[in-house]
Amino acid sequence: MGIDFPSAVVLHGPPGCGKTFAVERLIEFLDLPKADGLDTDKIVDALVGKPLSDLAFVIREAARLAAKNNKTSVDQESMDAAMKALPKNQDRKNKVIGFVDADKK
Repeated sequence: MGIDFPSAVVLHGPPGCGKTFAVERLIEFLDLPKADGLDTDKIVDALVGKPLSDLAFVIREAARLAAKNNKTSVDQESMDAAMKALPKNQDRKNKVIGFVDADKK
């Protein structure tokens, strides 16, 4: 069709408008692994100020570890292990992870 699709999408809307519901249905439709029960505050705190490539590494590594352990979803144990496996002293020239949430200051 000649249409370039974005590599990421940000869903914006008030609480209860269906953002999470839509993502959950998309995950089911695409048969992707779920990531239930994650301590997102812990993950964000560990990655704020780090390159986006670190986040990509952690997500890929957590999915790999979960699959290696025959898990159908990424769990906190896999995320923790992936964050510990994050290479140190990487080139910091690319974009970094930040946050907009006022209560995270």
